[in-house]
Amino acid sequence: MSAVRELDLRIKQEGPLYRIVERKLRRLVERGTFPEGSKLPPEVELAEMFGVSRNTLREALMNLEQDGLILRKHGVGTFARPAGLAEQGLEALESLDTLSRRQGWECHTIELELKEEPASEEVARGLKLELETPVISVRRVKTKNGSRFAYIEDFFPADLVGIEEFRSGFEGSVLDFFIARGKPEIDYAWTNIEALRAGRSLGERLALQEDEILFLAEETLYSIDGEPFEYSLNYMQMACCRFHIVRTIPSEPGGNKEATTR
Repeated sequence: MSAVRELDLRIKQEGPLYRIVERKLRRLVERGTFPEGSKLPPEVELAEMFGVSRNTLREALMNLEQDGLILRKHGVGTFARPAGLAEQGLEALESLDTLSRRQGWECHTIELELKEEPASEEVARGLKLELETPVISVRRVKTKNGSRFAYIEDFFPADLVGIEEFRSGFEGSVLDFFIARGKPEIDYAWTNIEALRAGRSLGERLALQEDEILFLAEETLYSIDGEPFEYSLNYMQMACCRFHIVRTIPSEPGGNKEATTR
């Protein structure tokens, strides 16, 4: 860490200071000056190293935390992004289990809760069901290399798949179960993503502080008939997952991309 403290990180250019600090810190993490998983110097020292106020530094750290590049644990410290961050395009419909295998992680399901229950208002709305229609709920925690990183709740109509049939074919992912089953045939998933604080319940399930930030991916699977048949809430640690979107220029009728001019 002494070599880090000797770096001249003072700001020498114009512009919003917190953005400049953010860019410099990002480069330091990406280049390995702060190795993945390592603890950064305390805020007082970082602010002094950059020659900025602690408020400016905190703005930069907040943005980096929201991007998943650092992890702040209150009372413990700030850490560079842990090794093994999963990055996935939002256009790819695949389970955390499949993603984990591709990343070479050891992914397991723990604290599985499987039961039939009446649909809540939220679930009924997501599946276009009458309130209290019987649904199968599948709640569990996912671990990556032994550490908790996601809590998932899935729901589907009880008359779609019997609970015993589901139990016998379930291997950790509801999405993978329906892909393997082949019916209903999946057409697409509609996903809403937001950031939220863990709170008490999720904090306990994922061994986090209550004010740590999570991704919530609220997802509904649709069949080729255009009907929703599976609804899920996926709470994931920001330090473990990052998502991106591939954007392209829209095509004109006939398939040609729109021309751009200067």
